Amino acid sequence: DTVNILINANRIYILAFQMSQVTALDFYLKVHKVDPTKIMFFRSFDEQVRSIPLLNKDDVVLMISNSGECQEIIDCQKYLPEGIKKILVTNGIESTLSEFCTHELSIGCFEKNILTFKEIPTDSRNALLYLMDRLFKDMIKQNYDDALEKIKKSSLFFSNI
Repeated sequence: DTVNILINANRIYILAFQMSQVTALDFYLKVHKVDPTKIMFFRSFDEQVRSIPLLNKDDVVLMISNSGECQEIIDCQKYLPEGIKKILVTNGIESTLSEFCTHELSIGCFEKNILTFKEIPTDSRNALLYLMDRLFKDMIKQNYDDALEKIKKSSLFFSNI
């Protein structure tokens, strides 16, 4: 079960490039409010790649790619630790990245135009955002009250209430 893999991971390390970083950042910010040490994400893809040596087999790599064909993420597979779990979140079906992952969540939501799907996704990105929100909610469900308390403590808005 993907949720349990994420919960039981030492750290969740996100790989995402260009437009898929919107989805990645949204998920990162939510998880970070609950447990800042649980998740790693860098907005610069170069920083993502440079940080790969920090990973170990107890971590999980969460690859977010709208199409599942991101060449940059494909190219960095050779640098990931052997035996590390890799979860792909994508709209692609039978994508190239699916060959490298141990677990895949594929929605199959495509834009009507291939150009918008690859370069300026809207509906497909919203589908990925929804899926990542479901993952986040399922992750915090087991300790919901504790998670809400941590979120409250990390909030500037709620700090004085």
